This record gives sequence, structure tokens and C-alpha cells, in this order.
Amino acid sequence: GTHTAPTGTPASAPGPTPASQTAANNLGVAVNFSVENRTVKRVKFRYNVAKPITTEGLGKLSKSLGEAFKDSTTKAKLAELADPLNARYAGKKPDEVIQAHLDGLEELFADTQWQNDKQYKALRGLKRGAVEHRASVNKHSVMDNARFETSKTNLSGLSSESILTKIMGSVREASAPGNAARVAEFMRQDPKLRAMLKDMEGSIGTLARVRLEPKDSLVDKIDEGSLDGTMTQSDLSALLGDRNQMRIKRLVVFHTATQAENFTSPTPLVSYNSGANMSVTKTLGRVNFIYGADQDKPIGYTFDGELSRPSASLKEAASKLKQEGFELKS
Repeated sequence: GTHTAPTGTPASAPGPTPASQTAANNLGVAVNFSVENRTVKRVKFRYNVAKPITTEGLGKLSKSLGEAFKDSTTKAKLAELADPLNARYAGKKPDEVIQAHLDGLEELFADTQWQNDKQYKALRGLKRGAVEHRASVNKHSVMDNARFETSKTNLSGLSSESILTKIMGSVREASAPGNAARVAEFMRQDPKLRAMLKDMEGSIGTLARVRLEPKDSLVDKIDEGSLDGTMTQSDLSALLGDRNQMRIKRLVVFHTATQAENFTSPTPLVSYNSGANMSVTKTLGRVNFIYGADQDKPIGYTFDGELSRPSASLKEAASKLKQEGFELKS
């Protein structure tokens, strides 16, 4: 289930070298890292063609801003900008109308200071939309995805608190100081996430993987370097390797089991590999953390997987696998 509105996608990103971007430049890069002999695995980032904002996109931005800033002056100005008969749009082509509307929104909120997470997220949405629109006009690529992932962390046979300690320890040297501790505290306090950890106590074959993502301040820095043509791939790799700029985005907990050939697989399964030893991976919980103005402390999360369903538990999932002849590996 979703526990608050999801964050926006980071907007702009650089091409291979300064001033060498093209509209067809789709690029993916994986860089291997080792951080103080911890389990951190690698950085990945990818760029896609920037897309101009649409009339529908402007409508969503305006709605978000109107819900966050409810004073009568702002509401009146938003309504004025949304009016197709507004004099500022007279004689303009459709793409020029969109640009004028976007310019009007940026002017309206240029000096606005956020007072809460909802206002912060609405202003971020406007900024992201404007950056990607400018990137599309300049035929630049945009950063579609950037993440820092750990390798698998074995959680078998541990208490719930030890599980949490081990998960956060796997990324403590890669995420911003305090971020892992605050995410751990958030999980301790949330009943659903606390129950997930409790269900995993003493389990066999339970693994975890953690994904980090850039903080908003780093996204802004990447945007600026991209738009002025000064950011290179090596610059971006270095920035994504800076723990001060990273926060925990996703935690995936899963079971892995193996069995000899000729078996009837339990369903539903996420994946299996055919061979002399079959392996099955079942996702028990996938938690995506959501941030507001405080880039170290989550304000919410989305949660899916086996343990997100009230009737499912880790023991039931393990039992079904064992009934099918699987051996859970620790």
C-alpha cells in the first residue's frame, strides 16, 4: 500500500562529454565501487531523451501547487494562468502557450519559501518540470535513473533488531551520516514495517538488498552541470559516490530457495532459473521510502510483496517452498 504521495523523478542529466548531447542520446553506465570493504556493489545511472512539458503536465503542476499553497492571492493567480483567454497567450502557437504558462508559474513562485513538506514537494515538482522542459528545448538528455545498490545481505537466523542493524550496517558507509539511523528508527516506529521485521526472526534463506538515490541537492547540481554543458560522466560518477549526497530509497527483502530438477513450482513466484539446481526467489517485502524537505528522514513509504498482504507471513511462504521440495539456504 501507499502511505504518502511518491516523490518526483530527478529531471536532467549530462551526456557523455560537455556540449555533446543529442536528442537520441540514450546511455546507461554501471560503475563498480568498494567502500571501506563493505558490501556496497555499484553505481548505475542512465539518461533518456528529455520530454517537453504538456498542457496536461502543466495542469497537474498547477493542481499540486494550488493544494499546497491555499491563500486566496495564489489561487487567483493560478486560475488566471490556467485561463486560455489570458492576454499573455494571445497570438501564440500551442508550444509558445505552454512555455508562457510555465514561465508564469515560475515567476509566481520564484520567491516563495516552503513551510511544510507538501509545499516543498510541490515546488520541487515545478522545478523538475521546468528543468526537463528546458533540457528538451536544448535537445539535452535527462537523468532517468541513478542508484547505488548493495550486494545481497544474509539475514538468516537473526532477531528482528539484529536484522535491522545488519541491513543498515550494509549501507552506513555509503549513505549520508545519520540517514541509516533515521531510516532504522522510522522502521522501528511504523507498525507494518516492525511486523515485517518480526516475521523474519530466525528465518532461513532470507536476504536483503538496499538501494540508495541522490538527494535533491545533488539532483540540482547534476541539472545545472547538464544544462550549462560542464558535467562529464566521470564527474557524475564521483558525485554519486559521495555518501553525503545519498539517501536510502529502497529495501527489498526476499527468500531464495533451491531444488533439484523435475519439480512443481509454487505460485506466485517472482522468478526461477532452470538447471540441475533450480532456484526460486520470492519477494517478501519491497519498501520504497519517501522524503520531504528533510533529506535524511523518511516521511512515508510504499510497501508491497508477500508480507504486505495480511494473510501472508514469512513462515507460510517458507512452508510452501518446503512442501515443494525446496531447501532454504542460509
